[in-house]
Amino acid sequence: MIRAQCPCTPTLSLTDDPSLFPDPNLTSFTVTTGMNSVTVDSIDSGTGLQVFTVVNATNAIVTIPVFTPGTFALVTATYTIINPGLPVDITLRATNQFHGVIIRLRCGLVTPTPTPTPSPCLMDGSLDPTFDNDGSLTTDFGTTNDQAFAVAVQPDGKIVVAGRAFIGGTTDFALARYNPDGSLDTSFDTDGKVTTDFLANNDIAQAVALQPDGKIVVAGFARVPGNRDNFALARYNPNGSLDTSFETDGKVIPTFGSSDEEAFAVAVQADGKIVAAGIDSNADFALVRLNQDGTLDTSFDTDGKVTTDFDSDFDQAYAIALQPDGKIIATGRAVIGGTTNFALARYNSNGSLDTSFDTDGKVMTAFGSGGGEARAIALQADGKIVVAGFTALNIIDFALARYNPNGSLDTSFDIDGKVTYNSGATDLPYGVAVQPDGKIVVAGTVQIQIGFFEDFTRDFQLIRYGNCPTVIPTTEPPIKIKTSVLQQTK
Repeated sequence: MIRAQCPCTPTLSLTDDPSLFPDPNLTSFTVTTGMNSVTVDSIDSGTGLQVFTVVNATNAIVTIPVFTPGTFALVTATYTIINPGLPVDITLRATNQFHGVIIRLRCGLVTPTPTPTPSPCLMDGSLDPTFDNDGSLTTDFGTTNDQAFAVAVQPDGKIVVAGRAFIGGTTDFALARYNPDGSLDTSFDTDGKVTTDFLANNDIAQAVALQPDGKIVVAGFARVPGNRDNFALARYNPNGSLDTSFETDGKVIPTFGSSDEEAFAVAVQADGKIVAAGIDSNADFALVRLNQDGTLDTSFDTDGKVTTDFDSDFDQAYAIALQPDGKIIATGRAVIGGTTNFALARYNSNGSLDTSFDTDGKVMTAFGSGGGEARAIALQADGKIVVAGFTALNIIDFALARYNPNGSLDTSFDIDGKVTYNSGATDLPYGVAVQPDGKIVVAGTVQIQIGFFEDFTRDFQLIRYGNCPTVIPTTEPPIKIKTSVLQQTK
């Protein structure tokens, strides 16, 4: 094939990648150009080429060949000009383990524009100052006991948080929607906040999911006659009103048995069906799948409901995620001999356990003497599974684990696939989401003792992590990316 050539000789410029360790003299790479091509040679002693990717391509189609990360071989990207009569502007990024270079090829541009570079990530894990000025915020529903348990990020960047608010002597579902800068979204029920009551008793929202049409699905539990709790789900329109096409009043209360049951997680499948997970009356993982109108889906284990026992004393699912292949992952805790462990189960689309996930569809992870309880899950673009929860190693510590797609721990994540952190107060993460730029948003509660016994103040807590990978220099200890927020409102 004959490629159309640039309308002029391309200008090559190289700049240091600010998201990695500084290399102002660009000593780690050699970059050369040919006819409609650019070649990268990693000359760093000890680490080869890890990433070679397209940042931007104007009036060109760029092809980068498949290569083995860590290679010291030459890697050549080729490009095809779309319209030879128009300017061409191509930006590429190449990195090894510690350093990176931004490569720009331009020709035919009348006015040069600033070289686009990847957004610098936060190597020290510092809070994002574009979010409510300091990276954190609190929201008051007019009570002294508001708690957030779940978070979801809309395609337009708005953030939906679900939890509970204490109103009139009982608790109700509570939702807040924020603009990307952290301000409350006044197009959501006029003030950015919504509360919902089920049966004039205690109701708590513990999970939230977004539909492609902008509707919001929330799951938790409602206190029903007989003084017991049942799964409870509500669906809202984008403006915050209840969706009456969902079981006529926007609310559903499914049941597994005759004692307490709670839903802690919810997700919406590509076909519009809704999956909720929690605990049943036998203290096992419990999953329910609903059709779009709120009725039980009988193609899911024949009755729309599935339970899973980890051969332990007590099993409880707190979070759920849907893989692109239709498989369902639930995570929570399994208590064995008094010790709590992270617990994960992966199901096929028909509700059966997936035996390609650690051979039996189930995985448990210990966090030492403090135990571990998983409360939230998110899937990375590469298929890895991020699970957040807590452990009682000190007071109550953050605990995170990352798994490979086959269920094994990812040893590129803080050496052993696990990390813990304590801020000095009681930090309880309940929700996690991965933004399109790779940043991770965690929502939960910070509990600060203000007196004796059980005298505490609790507030919504939101934390956003930068998207840097963990870097392990050859002569220094691992860099752990951590952050915390301590804010109190009266």
